[in-house]
Amino acid sequence: MHRYFWLLSPLAVLMAGCATIGDDSSRLVTVDHYVRVKSTAPALTGQDAQIYVREVVLAGTGAHHKQVVPERVRELYADLGSKQKVVIDLARSSHNAMWERNRLLLFQGSLEWLKDGKVNGTSEGELKLGY
Repeated sequence: MHRYFWLLSPLAVLMAGCATIGDDSSRLVTVDHYVRVKSTAPALTGQDAQIYVREVVLAGTGAHHKQVVPERVRELYADLGSKQKVVIDLARSSHNAMWERNRLLLFQGSLEWLKDGKVNGTSEGELKLGY
């Protein structure tokens, strides 16, 4: 399972558009679910496994805690007018990529983009990282 991440200046606008307003938005709620992972336990190394996760989120954001359909990310990418844009296909990552195994690839790519306007020497197109 992987998610798509893009490093684009309009990202802040999109994030602002996802903000919700509600009278209970500051209330904490728990979301229980399972996440598929590759096991690192000695007896199960490399095998698919599931771990139980309990997330604590603000009520105003919990309802919007969903994954993005990859085709929609590609449509957004195509619609952006700039030629200088990069979309990153980050292997084995979910919507919580900044806390997952390949997070350093995401962090390094973000830093490169902010400093140089490039990721791995590329200023446009799709990059597959962590495969």
